[in-house]
Amino acid sequence: MRRARQSMSGRERDVARFLAELHRRVEETQALERSLRDKLVELDKREKGSGARMGKARNRQAQGARAPH
Repeated sequence: MRRARQSMSGRERDVARFLAELHRRVEETQALERSLRDKLVELDKREKGSGARMGKARNRQAQGARAPH
């Protein structure tokens, strides 16, 4: 590996470093994207659960308002 690196020109080494850094950043971005997607799924689940509870409460209120006094 060392001999192969030594035989590379400065420009080739720069390109290799650039590609390695680019690859690292792509992986980092993909990990961040997965994390954000997981958080959005969790928020969506919470919102749906909250909406269902609110709907039930509204139904109880509506039924109470219709009950004879």
